[in-house]
Amino acid sequence: MGHRLKWVYVMMSSVSLINALELFSGLIIFAESKFEEKVRFLFDLFDFNELNSLWLIELEFLILSCANATFKILSINAEVNEEEIS
Repeated sequence: MGHRLKWVYVMMSSVSLINALELFSGLIIFAESKFEEKVRFLFDLFDFNELNSLWLIELEFLILSCANATFKILSINAEVNEEEIS
């Protein structure tokens, strides 16, 4: 639990503007939940139009946010190139 709180503090203090999608994605990915629950939470988070399907742009946001959140949590000094995803 302490590791997760430390990560949230690091994310909040290291940038002046917090990417909420990255924050929630990271919390979901590293939560102690079943894989199916994580997928459902992520799907609901990125289903912006609430049609129970993801458009390509929503899927791109999901991948980008999850990858960047994972890099930040694991202290990997990298970011995903958005052009490589689309």
